[in-house]
Amino acid sequence: MRTLVRFGFAGFWLLAAAPVALPAGGDALQKGAAAYSHGDFDKALQLLKPLAEHGDAYAAMTLGLIYAKGQGVPQDYAAAAGWYRKAAEKGNAFAQTNLALFYAEGRGVTQDYAQAASWYRKAADQGVTFAAGSLARLYAKGQGVKQDYAEAANWYRKAAEKGDVAAEVNLAALYLRGEGVARDEHEAAIWLRKAADKGNSYAQSALASLLSGEHAVKHDAAEAVALYRKAAEKGDVAAETHLADLLASGKGAEKDEAAAFALYQKAAAQGSVYAQSVLGTFYAQGRGTKQDYAQAALWYRKAAEQGNAAAEVRLGLLYLQGSGVARDEAQAALWLEKAAAQGDVAAEANLARLYAEGRGVPEDYAKARDLYRKAADKGDLASEINLALLLAKGGPSGAPDYTEAARLFGAAAARGNVTAQSNLAHLYAAGLGVTKDPAQAAAWYQKAADQGDLAATLALAHAYETGAGVTKDLTQAASLYRKAADKGFAGAEAKLGALYATGAGVPQDYQQATAWFEKAAAQGDTAAAANLGLLYAKGEGVKQDYAAAAKWYRAAAEKGDTFAAASLGLLYRHGQGVTQDYAEAAKWYAKAADAGDPSAAFNLALLYAGGTGVKQDYTAAATYYRKAAEHGIVAAQVALAQLYEKGQGVKQDYAQAADWYRKAADQGNVFAQSTLALFYAKGQGVKQDYTEAANWYRKAADKGDLFAETGLALLYQRGQGVKQDYAEAAKWYAKAAERGDAFAQSNLGLLYADGQGLKQDYVEAYKWFTLAAEHGPVGNRATAQSNRDIMTDKLTEAQIKQAKDLVAHWRPLP
Repeated sequence: MRTLVRFGFAGFWLLAAAPVALPAGGDALQKGAAAYSHGDFDKALQLLKPLAEHGDAYAAMTLGLIYAKGQGVPQDYAAAAGWYRKAAEKGNAFAQTNLALFYAEGRGVTQDYAQAASWYRKAADQGVTFAAGSLARLYAKGQGVKQDYAEAANWYRKAAEKGDVAAEVNLAALYLRGEGVARDEHEAAIWLRKAADKGNSYAQSALASLLSGEHAVKHDAAEAVALYRKAAEKGDVAAETHLADLLASGKGAEKDEAAAFALYQKAAAQGSVYAQSVLGTFYAQGRGTKQDYAQAALWYRKAAEQGNAAAEVRLGLLYLQGSGVARDEAQAALWLEKAAAQGDVAAEANLARLYAEGRGVPEDYAKARDLYRKAADKGDLASEINLALLLAKGGPSGAPDYTEAARLFGAAAARGNVTAQSNLAHLYAAGLGVTKDPAQAAAWYQKAADQGDLAATLALAHAYETGAGVTKDLTQAASLYRKAADKGFAGAEAKLGALYATGAGVPQDYQQATAWFEKAAAQGDTAAAANLGLLYAKGEGVKQDYAAAAKWYRAAAEKGDTFAAASLGLLYRHGQGVTQDYAEAAKWYAKAADAGDPSAAFNLALLYAGGTGVKQDYTAAATYYRKAAEHGIVAAQVALAQLYEKGQGVKQDYAQAADWYRKAADQGNVFAQSTLALFYAKGQGVKQDYTEAANWYRKAADKGDLFAETGLALLYQRGQGVKQDYAEAAKWYAKAAERGDAFAQSNLGLLYADGQGLKQDYVEAYKWFTLAAEHGPVGNRATAQSNRDIMTDKLTEAQIKQAKDLVAHWRPLP
C-alpha cells in the first residue's frame, strides 16, 4: 500500500460568468443586458458600448466578456482586457477577477503575477470566492507576492467557508503538510469531507487515503473503500490505484485480485506509471489474470521507460530469466543499472551479482563490492551477506579481506542470520580475519544448526567427532550427523555410515553403514561410493562382491576420489570383479598417484619397474617410488634405495641409496636394516663404520634375518665393530645355519673344527661342511667339500657314519 498522496493546489482557470440578475439602471442598459443573456450579441454590443464608453462598469464588464469569448466579434483578449480594466477601476468585482485572471495567464496583457495578485485581492475583498481562492494560490506559490503559506491558508479558508471545492481541497493540503497552519490531519479530513461530499474525486481519494492508512484520523477501511470507489468511478487514477491496492491486499475490503487487476489495467491505460508497474507484476505472478510474462514485460517496459525503478528492476529480471522476452543478460544489466542509479536496493543487489559473475557486464569485483555495500547500507541483509562472501572470496581485483568479511558476518550473525552464523563459524575455525578459535566456531555452528542449517549441523558434528572447540563426544557427533542425514543431506549420510562402519558413537553395524552409504551414494556423494566399494570388497555388511566393489569404486574414482581410483587399480591388477588388466590397473593407479595417493604411486611404480601393463621404465618407476617414499611407505623407500644402488632409472648414488635405506630401517624394515649394515661394513655411501654395521645387523638379526645373522656373526668372528667373541659368532652362525644358510653353515663348521667359541667337534664340523657343500652357491661348494675332506681324515669310520646320519636327518628350521 502506498502512502497518502501529496496533492497540489487546485485552481479553476475559468472566466467569471455574467450575473444572472439584470442590473438596475437605464432602459438601454437593461435592454443590452437582456440581449446578451438571449445571445443577441450584436444588439448587446450596439446598446452597451456607448454606455461603457461613458463609464458604466456593468456595460464595460459585459463588453469584456463579449471580446474575450468572441461573441459576435472576433475574439480579442487585448480589447477584453481593456474593457475589464474600465469596469475593474469602477470597482466591478467580476471584472477585477477576470482582469486578474488575464494577468495571471498573460491573456491580452503581459503576464504579471503582481498585477494578478492586486486585482484578485480587490475582488476577494468584495467577497468573490474564486478571487479569494486564486489569491491564496499565488501566496502558496510565491507568484506576484512573497510566498506566505499563512496568507494562503487565510484566503483559502475564506473561499472554503463559502463552499469553494478547490479551496476546501487546498486548505486540507496545507493542514496535511503543516504549511501556514499547524499540521492537523483531523482538520484536513474535515475540509476534504466537505469537498468529497460535493463529489470532488480528488478529495474523495485523499480522504480515503487518510481513513485507510496509519493516521491520526480514526481508521475506517470500509468508508475508505467506498470513497475510493466513488472517485474511481469518476475516472480518478489515484483512487483507482489505491482501491486496487486494497482489493489486492484484502485490507479494508474482501480480497479480490481480479477486481484489483481490472482497476490497475484501467489506471495503467490512463498513463499511471505505478499502475503499469503493478500490472506487470500481476501478469508475471498470474494474479487476477492468467500468468503472461510477455504482457508483464510489456507493462514493465512502459513504466520503466518513464523511469519507474521497480519496473526497471523487474524488467531486468525478466531479461535475466528469459521470461516473456529473449534471455539477454546485457539488457538485464542495462535496466538494473537504470534502477540502481535511482538507489533501488533490489537493483543494486542484482546488478552486484552480475558484476561479480561477469554476466551481461565485464566481471568487476570492485563494482560488485560497491553495489553490495550500497544495498547493505540501506539495510538489505542479503546484500550484507553477499558482500561478506565476496570479500572473503577476493577475486581478480583484489585479495580476500577476511577481516571485513568477519565483521560483516559478525554483525549479521548477531541479528540471527543463519548464513552469517555459519560463515562466521568457518572463519573462526580457519582463523581467517579473526583469531583462530575452535570454541567460537563451534558456538556459531551451534546457533546456525539450531536454525536448521544442515551445513552447520554437519560442521558441528565434525567438531564433536574430532573434539575441535568442544569436548570430543562421538555419540553427540552421531546424533548430529543423523539430524542432517534424516533430512537427506548426503555429506551427513556418508559420515553417519562411516561411524556405523567403525562403531564410533554408535554400535558397529555394517548393515546400517551400508544403508547410509547407499543413500549418500545415490545422491552422488563420492566418499560414500568409495566406502561402499570397500564394504563390498571386504564383504562387511554385505556379501563379498568384487564386481559391486568395482562398480562403486569406479563411480567414486570417476569423480576424482583417489582412494577409489587406487582400489579400482588394485582390482584390475588382481582381476577381482573385473577382467585382469594391468594396463587398466596402471591407468587408475596413475589417476590416484598423480592426485597424491602414495599407495597408488607405489603400485604404479611396481608396474613400471616390472614392465607390467606398461612399458618397462625405471625412470618412471623411480618417480613414483619417490612419491610413495616421501609419504613414508617403507616398501617404496627400499625400492627407491635399490634403484639408487643399482643406478636404474636414476644415476647410481650409494649415498642416496643409504639415505633411503636408513628411512626404511628407522621404520623397522629388516631388509633395509640389514642392507644398511652392509653399507656401513663396506663404507658404501657412508663412512665405513663397523660399529654402526653391527648395530644395524643386530636389529635385523633380532628379527630373524639370515643375512644379518651371518653378517653379525662375521663381525664377532673378526672383532669388527664389536669385541671379538667366537661364542657370539658361533651363536649367530648357528641361527642362520639351522635355517639353511650355506655361508653360515660353512663358517660354523670352521668354528667346530678349530674349537673357537664352542667345543671342538669334528663330527659337527663334518655335518656343517657337508650341508654347505650341498646347499651353497656353486662357487663356494669346493671350499666346503675340501674342508669336509679334511675332517674325513680326522674321523673314524663310526664318526663319519654318525656325521652322515646327522646330515641325513637334518631339516632346516622355518
